[in-house]
Amino acid sequence: TSYVQSSPEDGLDFDTMTTFFGSMHMTLLTLTMSVLGGVSWWEVQRLLLQVHVAYGIVFVCYISVMLVAVLNIITGVFVNEALDMAASDHDVMLHAEQEKKLDQIKKLRQLFNHF
Repeated sequence: TSYVQSSPEDGLDFDTMTTFFGSMHMTLLTLTMSVLGGVSWWEVQRLLLQVHVAYGIVFVCYISVMLVAVLNIITGVFVNEALDMAASDHDVMLHAEQEKKLDQIKKLRQLFNHF
């Protein structure tokens, strides 16, 4: 952001740079849109590489870390739901087994009451 505000127009795509990095709010929005697919990574990466290669590397690392974090969250939600369903199924099976045992006990009592 400070680079865009203090830099003269020296061959950079200044209008696009100002659009994406004109203020701190726009910089954060650009990073968020890059992760969520609102803007192409290459559009942002191309601008950052014009300033310095290190910025491009940091940007790629940021995108990689954020994607891994998002995938971990999504995986965690699915695994949690699967574990909840498995616990629920186990409870249902235990209840069915208990009902089956009670039914067998009832039949045995009826059989012995006959004698």
